[in-house]
Amino acid sequence: MKKLSNSIAALVCLLSLFFFTLSSCEKAVEKHQEQMIEKSIEKSTGEEAEVDLGKEKITLESEKGKVEIESRGQEWPDEAPADVPKFKYGTIKGTIKGETPTDNTWAVTFENVGFEALEKYEADLKKAGFTTTSIKMNDNAGSLMGEKNQMTVSVMLGEGKAVLGINKPKD
Repeated sequence: MKKLSNSIAALVCLLSLFFFTLSSCEKAVEKHQEQMIEKSIEKSTGEEAEVDLGKEKITLESEKGKVEIESRGQEWPDEAPADVPKFKYGTIKGTIKGETPTDNTWAVTFENVGFEALEKYEADLKKAGFTTTSIKMNDNAGSLMGEKNQMTVSVMLGEGKAVLGINKPKD
């Protein structure tokens, strides 16, 4: 019986060591990725950059400011401006929130979107007080832009997928 207890204790120790090592490896890989992104930003901008890859959040910091990009779930972003109508013409695949010193941005990706969604959402935007411009490239692709009080909403649609972007300057 004591031999079995020692074997179990040894197995627990080995599993703990394995998971600790795995966790350490993940952190090392994440740190390496952060350094590679920092070097790329520094090379392209000529400025020093600090990158922090969180679980669902990426923070980019440089001399000119800080940008945070936060990955969200498959729901309409609650903190999106209330006067932007929800896009109800497809299935949300994911959302991203970005923040700079001057703007807040949101991007929402959709699938199962019919081409008629552009006309329907354009009507929604106009009803909410936006001025709009739309371009229809063919029977299943197009874009839409809405503007209101320095805020912009854009939709790119093609092959049953759409990306909706919101950009709102900070007060």
